[in-house]
Amino acid sequence: MEYKKEFLERDENLAGCGILRSCLTAKEWIDNIDLLENEETCPKDLVTSNTYIAVRKSDNKIVGVIDFRHRR
Repeated sequence: MEYKKEFLERDENLAGCGILRSCLTAKEWIDNIDLLENEETCPKDLVTSNTYIAVRKSDNKIVGVIDFRHRR
């Protein structure tokens, strides 16, 4: 949630982070990411995707997130 907080404090875009902007907890965000990975659990109005999170080893801090959608 620190990653989200830094973006919001700078009024920057969280594109590529799924619904992170609207999530209140990291668990809520991860649960949503998990749902989107499978056709069976992906909401009908969305497409399946995989989210990759880049973490800096030196301080275990998230430095980037990208969401790969499997189709348009």
